[in-house]
Amino acid sequence: MSPNSLATALRPARSVDVDQMITSFTTRRVPLTGHVTVTTDAEPMPGDLVVAQVVTIGHHVALERPDGRKQQLYPGSLILLAYGNRYAPDQFEAVVPQDLARCHLAAAGGIAGLVLGAHDTAKAPTVIDPLGLVLGADGSVVNLRRFALDPVPYQRLVRRAGVIAVVGSSMNAGKTESAVRLVRRFVASGLRVGAAKITGTGAGNDLWRLTDAGAAPVLDFTDAGFATTSGASTEALLDGASTLIAHAGDVGCDVVVIEVADGVLQPETSALLADPAFSGLVDAMVFAGSDALGSVAGV
Repeated sequence: MSPNSLATALRPARSVDVDQMITSFTTRRVPLTGHVTVTTDAEPMPGDLVVAQVVTIGHHVALERPDGRKQQLYPGSLILLAYGNRYAPDQFEAVVPQDLARCHLAAAGGIAGLVLGAHDTAKAPTVIDPLGLVLGADGSVVNLRRFALDPVPYQRLVRRAGVIAVVGSSMNAGKTESAVRLVRRFVASGLRVGAAKITGTGAGNDLWRLTDAGAAPVLDFTDAGFATTSGASTEALLDGASTLIAHAGDVGCDVVVIEVADGVLQPETSALLADPAFSGLVDAMVFAGSDALGSVAGV
């Protein structure tokens, strides 16, 4: 849980009607009904839920809901997001700000962050005003980790399924396509297949594709309590991956296909692949390269 979870006597700022908000994909595991109370009396942390109001529309014109539908945004729209860091070379670099000042919609899946830089092809980010962090019934800030799957530390993982990891030379190198092809082939062979995206930025597109390919269950790092994995420690990523693999194995999967986001030079991916503990989690690896040079160097 975030340090905010230990805070006491947080001052509520206002009450917000849940039905008036657009709930984002990243926050889908958090059950909210009626009204929620928000506070401005705490510093945001990765994974903390925030109610925000759209100020100006920029790069992201819609917000992905838990059901996958992209709902159009307008100035004044109330949205439920989670704070998170982001590093996406083809879009934005963003960090969790130190306060609840005006910031940005850093990802369409529901990430609030302060954008520091952008790819030349990206428009200016959509600007949001945080109204406050969401408070739980106990008066502490609600963090995604509170509603995550039961954690299984990697040191205690008992594998019940084969695990194949898909990694790539960069973003958009074909990792998800490779994972989908693997799932389809295993399903056609009569196996029960699970799939998990163990790193990245909260969004549903890849999960819907893996679901359509026949994988069940299909999980991602948000099910392990991360809004994004940018800036997360290697140990935290290993525990997250272990948790997802364990839960897929517990429901009877014969094989689990896991995808590691971004490319092998991305800091978290690089550290994860270099750790012997990660090798202990997987049986085989598939590498997706976007070009010949990336393929040779990546392998």
